[in-house]
Amino acid sequence: MSKQKQLSIIGWREWIVLPSLGVTAIKAKIDTGARSSAIHAFHVETFWKDEKHWVRFQMHPFQRNTSKIITAEAE
Repeated sequence: MSKQKQLSIIGWREWIVLPSLGVTAIKAKIDTGARSSAIHAFHVETFWKDEKHWVRFQMHPFQRNTSKIITAEAE
C-alpha cells in the first residue's frame, strides 16, 4: 500500500509567522497557484550591514488597523 501525502486544510486567509523577519503574526491571503507573494511595506530604506546590502521596512499586521507597526530587516 502506498502512502499518500496528507494535505492540510486552510482557509482563504490565515495568520502566518515570518520568523526570519521578526514578524510574529500577520494576516495573509492564501493563493496556492501564485508564483510569488507580496507584503504591503512602507518607510522602505536600504542600508549596509556587515558589508552586505540590507533593506529595512515597516508593515501593519492587522487589516484596517494602522495602530500596530512592525519593523523588519532583511538581507
